[in-house]
Amino acid sequence: MICTQPSIGGEGRWALPQDFEALQAYAIAYSAERGSSSLNYDWDSLIKQRVIAVLENSGQIVSIVRYSATKRDAFIIAPFTFSKFRRQGFAQKLLAFLIGELLKEYSAVKLWVDEDNLPACALYHSLGFQQVGHCYTGYFTS
Repeated sequence: MICTQPSIGGEGRWALPQDFEALQAYAIAYSAERGSSSLNYDWDSLIKQRVIAVLENSGQIVSIVRYSATKRDAFIIAPFTFSKFRRQGFAQKLLAFLIGELLKEYSAVKLWVDEDNLPACALYHSLGFQQVGHCYTGYFTS
C-alpha cells in the first residue's frame, strides 16, 4: 500500500531514551503475537536515528511504530498497539503523526499488509493508503 498525502488528527512523538522499558515490552509482545524471533534491537541507535514513533495515553506508551527509508520512500514497519489499548483509535493517531512527519522528507510512505487482515486494511485505507499491488508472503515454521 502507498500513501502520498498527510492524514489529519495525528498525535505522537519520536521515541526517547527513557522509553527503553516500553520499547522492550513492545519487542516482546510483537514477537509473541507475530512469531518474530528478533528481540535484540539497538534501541539507542534507533532512537538517535528517529525511526521509532510512540503515542502516550495518560503517561503510558500505548502504541509504537518503526520505519525505514530509501532516498525516495519511507516504509512503515511493525505498527503495534498494546492489547488493552486496541480499538480505541491510538494506532490511527500515531500512524497519522508518522505519515505527516515522513511526507515532509519522502515522496511516499509505503507498507505491506496481509490482504486478509481486514481491520488493518481498513485502518490504512482510512489514513489515505491505496493498494498498489499484491505479493505472496510465505511463513515457515521450524
